[in-house]
Amino acid sequence: MKSNTETGRGGILIETMYLPPVQVMAAIIRAGVLFLEANEHYQKRSYRNRCHIAGPQGIQRLSIPLKGGRNTHMPIRELRISDAFDWRHRHLQALRTSYGRAPFFDHYMPELEALMQKKYFFLFDLNRALLEWLCRSFDCEIRIYETEAFGRAPDALDLRGKFHPGYAPALASMPTYYQVFAERNGFIPGLSALDLLFHLGPESLLYLKQLRLSDFNL
Repeated sequence: MKSNTETGRGGILIETMYLPPVQVMAAIIRAGVLFLEANEHYQKRSYRNRCHIAGPQGIQRLSIPLKGGRNTHMPIRELRISDAFDWRHRHLQALRTSYGRAPFFDHYMPELEALMQKKYFFLFDLNRALLEWLCRSFDCEIRIYETEAFGRAPDALDLRGKFHPGYAPALASMPTYYQVFAERNGFIPGLSALDLLFHLGPESLLYLKQLRLSDFNL
C-alpha cells in the first residue's frame, strides 16, 4: 500500500503502542510505511504500555507492568516488562470476558493468545510483534522501520504524541459498528484495534480505509 498526500511521501512516525487504538491503525494503513520511534524515553500516561477495550461495564484499561514502575524514564528499547504478577493471564481473561461473544473472536483469539504467552522481556519488542500481527490480521502489507536516531524519519509525517489516552479529538464522529455491549454502554469509539477486529473481522480493513487523519483534527 502506498502512502498518499495526507500522510506524506515517507509514511508516518509514531511512538510504540500496546495494541494501538483504531484511529492509529487507520493512520498506519493509510500511510503504508511506518517508522517507530526507537530512540525516545518512556513517557507515562500513554498508549506505550496500555490499551482500552470495551467490557460489560464500559471502557476497561489494560496496562502492562514495567520494571521500575510507572515513574521510570528509561530509553524505550531498554524498558523491561515486569512479571511481578501474571498480567498476561489477566489481560487474556479480560479479552475473553469482553469479546467472547463477538462474531470473530474465536477466529483471531488463538493466535493472539499464543503470541501474548511468549516471553518478551522488552516492551518495545512485544509491541512490535503485536503490531505486525494486527497488520497481518487486517490483511494489509505495512513496511515497518525503526528510527536510527531520535526523530530520524525522512519525509515522514510526525504523529508522535498526537494519540494518547487523555486526548480524543473528534472520536465522536467515527462511524459506528456493532459492539457486543452497545445496548448497555452505547457505541464506544477509539478503542484498541482488537475491538474492531473481533467485531468486524475481514471487513475491518474497509472500515479503517474510511477514516482519515483530518477526521481527528491532526
